[in-house]
Amino acid sequence: MCLTLPARVLEVNGLLAKINRNSKEEIVKIACSDELSVGDYVLYTGDYLIKKISSEEAQEINDLFSSYQVDEKTIKPEIKKVL
Repeated sequence: MCLTLPARVLEVNGLLAKINRNSKEEIVKIACSDELSVGDYVLYTGDYLIKKISSEEAQEINDLFSSYQVDEKTIKPEIKKVL
């Protein structure tokens, strides 16, 4: 099972994009055929940008994540890195 997370596109360079999620910047491979522009919202997983989404969809997903109560002491470090 893969978890796709919303992020915002900061740069597009060929088949790579720089994205921002929660003030964390990453370079990911573009694995979709959507035309991307700076400022677009996308879903990504691991190193791959999967799909362009609307800002409303991104906000809805972020709201869902923020509604969960999580005890940070029990979260595995690799999960914390993603979130």
